[in-house]
Amino acid sequence: MALKRQLWKPPFADFPSWSCPACEFGTLALMEGSLTIVETGRSEESKRHDAWEPTWKDERFIAMLVCNNVNCKESVAACGRTRHVDDHDYERQELNWARLFQPTFLAEAPPVFPIPEHCPHEIKRELMQAFSVMWSDVGLSANRLRSAIEALLDQQKIQKTTVQSSGRRVRLTLHRRIGVFRNKNADAARSLEAVKWLGNVGSHASLDALTIDDLLDGFELFEHAIDRVYIRREEQLRKLAKVINKQKGKRRHSR
Repeated sequence: MALKRQLWKPPFADFPSWSCPACEFGTLALMEGSLTIVETGRSEESKRHDAWEPTWKDERFIAMLVCNNVNCKESVAACGRTRHVDDHDYERQELNWARLFQPTFLAEAPPVFPIPEHCPHEIKRELMQAFSVMWSDVGLSANRLRSAIEALLDQQKIQKTTVQSSGRRVRLTLHRRIGVFRNKNADAARSLEAVKWLGNVGSHASLDALTIDDLLDGFELFEHAIDRVYIRREEQLRKLAKVINKQKGKRRHSR
């Protein structure tokens, strides 16, 4: 399933309907009366300048988001900064400025994509850490995705070391471990290798080397790998179609 990227690319005019990190069934909504916005001292000082306009305004916000599932009602704290953009109505010649929200941290972070229940805890932990810093540090988030690859390969019992001809045992690089995994699941390995390259850039390049779109590419590729390893949706659908075709649509469900 393709990611709904508009949910994860700030700034936002309103808080998106993110999935609840607890139940993943409900969605998060702003708790009435919980939004607090405060302008910074330096921003207040800038108003003394003759050329000041609302785009100079620098604010911080905090808010509480609550799951709309009545059986859950999980709460998530959000914080970040705002920006003001030109939203003029030129036809009516009305002067308007729109406030947009740029989150930097959510506790607990909502999942960018659904993590299967039977996905090992070690992998889920790394993914949730990647989700939690995706807006504050894109490179770090990509690096946590790289760590999630290591966790997946560990869970798949892919060797970490090899013995050289000299008899010395050495550690395999992540690239070589993915190569070993390719013999087991080529499709998933192809996606994980792409995620690895993004993680490498996040670890060693400049702060602005990766964009939020690059990171979302990594999440989408990792989701594909999880599907191929733990869910096998395509294989299940292929088997289902085979059964229905064989029985010419007369297959009956047990429920």
